[in-house]
Amino acid sequence: MAESTPSLRRRRWPRVVFCLLIAAAVVWCFGVLSAVDELTGRARRPFAEPLPEIAGHVGEQVRLQTSDYEELGAWFFDGENSQPAVVVLHGNQASRSARLEELKFLLDARCSVLTVTVRAHGDSTGDRNDFGYSARHDVVAAVRELKQRCPDRPLLVWCGSLSAAASIFAAPELGSDVSGWLLECPYRDLATAVQQRLRLRLPPWLAELAWWNLRLAADIKLPYWREISPLNAAARFPKNIPVTVVAAGLDQRATTQEAEAVAAAIGSRANLVVVPKADHMQMFSLDQQPYRDWLKSSNHE
Repeated sequence: MAESTPSLRRRRWPRVVFCLLIAAAVVWCFGVLSAVDELTGRARRPFAEPLPEIAGHVGEQVRLQTSDYEELGAWFFDGENSQPAVVVLHGNQASRSARLEELKFLLDARCSVLTVTVRAHGDSTGDRNDFGYSARHDVVAAVRELKQRCPDRPLLVWCGSLSAAASIFAAPELGSDVSGWLLECPYRDLATAVQQRLRLRLPPWLAELAWWNLRLAADIKLPYWREISPLNAAARFPKNIPVTVVAAGLDQRATTQEAEAVAAAIGSRANLVVVPKADHMQMFSLDQQPYRDWLKSSNHE
């Protein structure tokens, strides 16, 4: 006697559910791997960064070569020999074109400036954005380029967010080649940075689930991700070089507590400044006084 249709449906239903769960798991895993690719890849295809016209100043387009064979776009503006030479670097998903106000500020102070776009951003080469870890080579290349152009002057580095991490990683290699650092919005470590961004965008339970999956995917896509810790690297910062750490009071991506921890790890030569009403990388637009103080003190070290 043939089995009834309702009975067949009852037997097939668990298999249908199982197949749907497997399909959902595959889609989720694919989505997580894609998210890691997106987080660690270029935000945009390479684009031109034409030399800006700044009244009273003549600039030069520059291309830098790093020790690991990336090519970086940069602008150089010469200043007066009595003033410092400054490397200026940008944050994540930005480029040197986003630092025009900072560039004008330094040129008004008669500094020489080399402003650089780090790898995987702007008109620079590179497809992997590992949150400043590999970009340490970019910081070294920029400092050495500017030191060659301005050999007898104090050399400063002004950097933020991603490039602040890159600078912390690069500082031990550069040693006394740099006379002073300004680090904006440094993050503690990659795990903390990713978790905080997930919590800003997702409900708590989903943020935790996404982090657990991203961590597994990162082991495949970015196996050295646990080494990406500016806080740990800060302990190796040259002890005789002055550092100013500028944090934003409203920042939820790189909190003031993280900046405090990084400054403490650097040691007694680190000076922490908090701009209370600023969000991530908005400090300069709200309060330029910490930057004037840093430039003045660095020029008299």
